Parts: sequence; C-alpha cells; structure tokens
Amino acid sequence: MLALSLVMGAMYLWEHLAAILNEGSPEPFPGRNPVNAVFLIVMVAGNVALPQLFWFRSLRTNRWVIAAVALGVLAGMWMERFWIVVNSLKASLLAANIGDYFPSVTDLAMMAGSVGLFMALYMALVRVAPFFSLCDVREQQSLNKEGGA
Repeated sequence: MLALSLVMGAMYLWEHLAAILNEGSPEPFPGRNPVNAVFLIVMVAGNVALPQLFWFRSLRTNRWVIAAVALGVLAGMWMERFWIVVNSLKASLLAANIGDYFPSVTDLAMMAGSVGLFMALYMALVRVAPFFSLCDVREQQSLNKEGGA
C-alpha cells in the first residue's frame, strides 16, 4: 500500500507537470475552481498522504488507524473516479456539449438506485452467507453451556 500510494502521488504530479511543460495549464488545477481544489485535496490526502502513516509500526498495528486510513483511501478513490467522469464530460469534443456538467434528476436517481441495489444485494448475501462461521458460533455456545452448568 505504501508503494502504490507513492506511485499514485507520482502519477498525480506527472499529470500536472506534463500539462505545464507543454505550455498549457492543467484544467483541473486547484486555483481555477474552488470545487476542483476540494476534490484534488481530498483525492491526494486520501490516496497519497494517509497511507504514509503506515511507515510507523505503532500506527500500522492500530485497528482505529487502519480503519481511518481505509475510509480515507476509499474517499480518495471515489473522488478520483468522480474527477475522471465529470472532467471527461466537461471536456467533450462535441460542440453541443460545451459547458459545465450538472447532474440531472435522472443522473441522481440512477446513482441512488445503484446504491440501493448494491445495499439490497449485500444484505441478501449476508442473509445467505453470514459473517461468522456457524461451527464457531455453536462451539462457543456449547462452551458457554458447559461453563455455566
């Protein structure tokens, strides 16, 4: 995870440097749009900065730090996917599509539906295949009965 986060940081840096070195200005550069700045900060913090906490053994073995870093990486990766989709919609090659992208009611409904479908399938999977092994649960119950009798 440490190596991949460093590679991600290098790729983010390379993306901006390539645009600057080619006499251009990168479109998603933070100074041009405050919303893009927030996305960029969350993306870099989640994908590059937070995993660097794992260099320290005490943090690497702490459950709460692992959970926080995992949630940060998840948020950073979501921001990256959002960044890719929205910026590709914004920079269309068709003349009719010039302008900023704003999600429509249909887009939001499709997003809500996909989240709902995922949650329903996940809950159905948990119902069929529980998190805990039934053998372990029964063994613990028999140990509790023997100890309590």
